[in-house]
Amino acid sequence: NTETADEIVIGAATFTGVNQTTPLGARTTSTGSDNSPDVTVVSAAGELVFATLGIDDSREATNADGQTALWNLRTVAGGGDGITGAASTKNATAPSTTLSWSMTTGDAWAILAVPINPASTTGVTSTVFTQTPPMASNFAMPAGGLLTVTTYISVPSGTPATPLDITATLQNNGVTF
Repeated sequence: NTETADEIVIGAATFTGVNQTTPLGARTTSTGSDNSPDVTVVSAAGELVFATLGIDDSREATNADGQTALWNLRTVAGGGDGITGAASTKNATAPSTTLSWSMTTGDAWAILAVPINPASTTGVTSTVFTQTPPMASNFAMPAGGLLTVTTYISVPSGTPATPLDITATLQNNGVTF
């Protein structure tokens, strides 16, 4: 291509609940010229991955399932000489998260993606009770019976304070037993 100028798509996004000390994880880039742009980012559960996609010649791009489109703009309709700019987010999984798009026609593309670190959850407690098999009838615990609790703790970054003190209180109709 002998042209010296092209068009550009610019987008901006804001996010809440972001770690103010270390807002972003390590960036990842991916390039290609096929019809299935994708990028895989090192991530952790609880993060949100943000990715931007640029495509030559204004090709149409479609988000993969599970992604939230922030923008998807073409400077020239019909795949003419222009640019496509798109951005998406996806809830992260560990140890990696993949964002992808599909195009009807392949062309040069580039992606930049980064995990967004959540705000600190220090002091925030949450409890999830799961009975296996799922509760299909009332929960009954015989007198003197053994109750086993398995606790999973997610630490988005760093290491947890040790020792971890976990307390459980069993109640029936508001009465502790």
